[in-house]
Amino acid sequence: GPLLNAVGMVGCGCSTTVEELLAWRFVAGAGNAAYLGTAQLWLTDIATPETRSRIIGANHGALLAGISMGPAIGALVAEGTGDIRMPFYCVGVGVLGAGLQAARLPETRPPKLAARAVANGVTDANADSNTIASASASASANVTA
Repeated sequence: GPLLNAVGMVGCGCSTTVEELLAWRFVAGAGNAAYLGTAQLWLTDIATPETRSRIIGANHGALLAGISMGPAIGALVAEGTGDIRMPFYCVGVGVLGAGLQAARLPETRPPKLAARAVANGVTDANADSNTIASASASASANVTA
């Protein structure tokens, strides 16, 4: 997600026509959508039920702050450098750095739990141990019946 977003943002900065700009914004948007969904799942996995709303709320607040302040900061960067494309390059480099850091995040599901889920046909990334246990019991019942 972040890598696709970074490529899209740098592509926006390199665009010479409105059509190219729109195409690269589509690429950046696809990367952003992939990143946001993954981030939400990761935060859900690491949060306890008691802290989940606070953690996801803080993440969403930071996202909205970035969306709110980004255009103003981009305008200052463009004015300061004299290059209207510079904000796109800056965002691309920043998102690339975030993507490299995201690649270092640890897996949030215990390997045994994930392996058991896959073996029992559970494909939901947020399946808890009760869901996996019921899928396992159901699979065992089908085998013995």
